[in-house]
Amino acid sequence: MAVEGRIQMNRNIVTGAALVLLAGCASPMVSEHAEPACGFPDVPQASAADWVCGAPVSGVAVAAVGSAPPSSYGYAYMKTVATAAARENLVAKMRSYMADRLARYAKSKGVDDRQVLAELEASINRYITDTSLLGSRVFRTAISPQGKLYVLVGMSETLAVRYGQGALRASMENDSTLWRVLQTDQAPKELAEAIMHWAP
Repeated sequence: MAVEGRIQMNRNIVTGAALVLLAGCASPMVSEHAEPACGFPDVPQASAADWVCGAPVSGVAVAAVGSAPPSSYGYAYMKTVATAAARENLVAKMRSYMADRLARYAKSKGVDDRQVLAELEASINRYITDTSLLGSRVFRTAISPQGKLYVLVGMSETLAVRYGQGALRASMENDSTLWRVLQTDQAPKELAEAIMHWAP
């Protein structure tokens, strides 16, 4: 009887182990190849720095990413191409940055007409171009596993404000009629500074 009891106990142990093994096989497995929070656009499964995906970078107020494919001309050439592409993207980012500053200031003055703001933005945008943002610089670089180069080009808050004021003054001086909507007697320089430094 004791022998039979031991045999039955061994059978129970084997059965239990088998059930545990089957349960482990049936449970969901965590993929070792799950896509990272930020991956390179050309190799999504390869982990990349957050800035490649548009995350903000400390000390950079306005920034944009540009890229260049591998080239037989070498790294310096790739960086030039990627930087030029990033500066083109930076124009859109800077225009958005300025539109936000303008909208917040205009709202504080009781002006929130979308059409009026669109006309002011269009005027300002004429003075924000890739050539006018040449003071921007490369803050970060990264190369994907496929050899594609990514660069982050941007401007500090001080430089962004300086460029913004310049674009505002140019707009005010050349499209002064549009700016009457703000009903201010401030000179272009003073108004530009007020817009760029205004805070709710």
